[in-house]
Amino acid sequence: MNRTEQVLTEHSVKPLFYYDGTITVCLLVRDNKVLSRGLSICSPLDNFAKRVGRAKALGRAVQAIVRRDSSGKIYHGRFGGKGHRGLLLAEMEFGVKSCYLPELTSREQSRLSRRNGVDKSQSL
Repeated sequence: MNRTEQVLTEHSVKPLFYYDGTITVCLLVRDNKVLSRGLSICSPLDNFAKRVGRAKALGRAVQAIVRRDSSGKIYHGRFGGKGHRGLLLAEMEFGVKSCYLPELTSREQSRLSRRNGVDKSQSL
């Protein structure tokens, strides 16, 4: 069992993934509550790879649970101010790549309300 699997088991969390363009989001859920969120934003210099995005997003969500902290501020100007759309949207909507006890966005609440077993009214 690798470290990620170990943390998922120890904390009894289930990963839920969704995609928004070139952004991959992983929510770790336990007892109908989202404990953490991890993001992966595909660089304009790279080709989108679902497997890579999922691995990075999951790793960042796990990191948030282990550290019990949020980190990885998103800065959209890192590509010379060219306004990378994915980074700009992620910065405005999420702010950080690794978030502990996130406040769910309205889109996340809507997505989760369609899934059984997840509290659609969660606001942490």
